[in-house]
Amino acid sequence: MEVFNKIGCYPEILWSTDLYKSGKMNPLIKECLDKASEIRKIYEELYKKKIRETWYPFQPYCLNCGKVSTTKVYNWDGEKISFACEVNSVPWTKGCGFKGEMSPFSNEKEIAGKLPWKVEWAAKWKVLGVTVEGAGEDHMSRGGSHDLASLICERIINYPVPYALPYAFFLIGGRKMSSSKGRGSSASEMLEILPPELLRFLMVKTKISQQINFDPSADTIPKLFDEYQKVADAYFSKGNKDLARIFELSQIDKIKKPPSIRFSALVQLVQMPNKKEEIKKEGFEEWARYAKIWIEKYAPESEKFLLQQSLPESVKNLSDKQKEYLRKVSLELNKSWKPEDFQVNLFEWAKELKLSSKDAFSAIYIPLLNKSYGPKAGWIILSLDKEFVKKRFLDAVKS
Repeated sequence: MEVFNKIGCYPEILWSTDLYKSGKMNPLIKECLDKASEIRKIYEELYKKKIRETWYPFQPYCLNCGKVSTTKVYNWDGEKISFACEVNSVPWTKGCGFKGEMSPFSNEKEIAGKLPWKVEWAAKWKVLGVTVEGAGEDHMSRGGSHDLASLICERIINYPVPYALPYAFFLIGGRKMSSSKGRGSSASEMLEILPPELLRFLMVKTKISQQINFDPSADTIPKLFDEYQKVADAYFSKGNKDLARIFELSQIDKIKKPPSIRFSALVQLVQMPNKKEEIKKEGFEEWARYAKIWIEKYAPESEKFLLQQSLPESVKNLSDKQKEYLRKVSLELNKSWKPEDFQVNLFEWAKELKLSSKDAFSAIYIPLLNKSYGPKAGWIILSLDKEFVKKRFLDAVKS
């Protein structure tokens, strides 16, 4: 429920136990027991296998041990069922061997038993007045659960089959999200790595017939942020109406304009020293938190960088031209620069020394990050203490 509420959905939960205890299921239980032979024929027709003639579509709670998965009904006289709690009917537990009679009808004090879930699905449609039903594509496949429930509606309980909405699987790193298999927590975990409106956007933008494979360890998250900014631009610029509508439907309470910075740039910015005030001033704080989480948990090594506390051994591999370039950059740091102007000049100084851009920038990154690549060099250099950078570059020249 918490996940639903955070993305602006407030469903009403109806519990099966309450439906049975309310007595609303009792007329359907009687109808299904009265027409057990017809239901058996539906099972045989759909699944192409013989059902025993003493099979009834009901599982009571054993009057002796309270188990339901081990019980089998073998007679119905119109008022009471005769059942046995079979010792070896299922592999995961043992029945107690009790045999007895009981009413199949529940009341507010206790639940007597339940219909098999595929029959129960149809019965719930009638009890609740369902007109549209969504379910996973596995249940909606030919010969699946939905087909059986539909036949129960048509032939047994006389209720129009709800309009079917089959939806594809939501995969987390290639695995089906499933609470029954212990993977339901993935939904709440997703809200730790995505803003609520982006999780909602992920679902709104995807057709229900299309499978979602959310893999945080790949480039899924950066791309999702970029796509979200695209639909936001369409909304605020009154551009493509379909994209604008997707953005509108992705909002939780009120329309909120996202930060203008690209996620990939923000990933670099949050790793630079002395940028907290700039991030706060520009209104990037919320997205910056998610960028940090992505870096810490999912980003590939190519996206991570860390300022080295001492001169890396790898500076010994710098060429004479690269060292000359570092000496030039060190001298220029005595002047006052804007990051964008400094970035342009980094390219110009490399040209003057007939040094390729790749070699020039790796000369900058290696002493600082111990990598041959990194974020925009002009920005990271000017975000650091100038004297520190000058000393680091000159130490690299001397190595």
